[in-house]
Amino acid sequence: MIKPSIATDEEILGEHLPYEFWMLRQTYEKLRSPPADMVLRNALIESFCIHARLLLEFFENKQGRHAKDYTGGSYQATHLANLTRAERDKLNTQIAHMTGQRTVDSSKKIGHALRVKLITALEREAIEFKNRLSAEFTEMFKWPPADD
Repeated sequence: MIKPSIATDEEILGEHLPYEFWMLRQTYEKLRSPPADMVLRNALIESFCIHARLLLEFFENKQGRHAKDYTGGSYQATHLANLTRAERDKLNTQIAHMTGQRTVDSSKKIGHALRVKLITALEREAIEFKNRLSAEFTEMFKWPPADD
């Protein structure tokens, strides 16, 4: 049986975390002028939301690797407090889960205004994170990610 490889700190900070931001930015930009194709539009929305959710969990020290792993163990997100519980719940109830809280009402779905709020908060949090990195990690974090 082959053991799965474990991502190194350099891979997390230099590749994986920048990739999540790159995808968040790219899907955000493509959704500013949403494609007419409903499948493509929905795929972009879902992708944006999955990347936003992963980044929220990283900065809030919830799942997988945590921001505190790279900042001396005491990292607390400071720029995510403006996101309400209801806004956060939309990422969990409307994307990646089949729950009773799903809606067909487009005004209650994750729209442009919430995407703006999410990307703004996450970008600010990334800058805070970079400023608080432990010395051993400062050169590893590739921020801002390349916009290829």
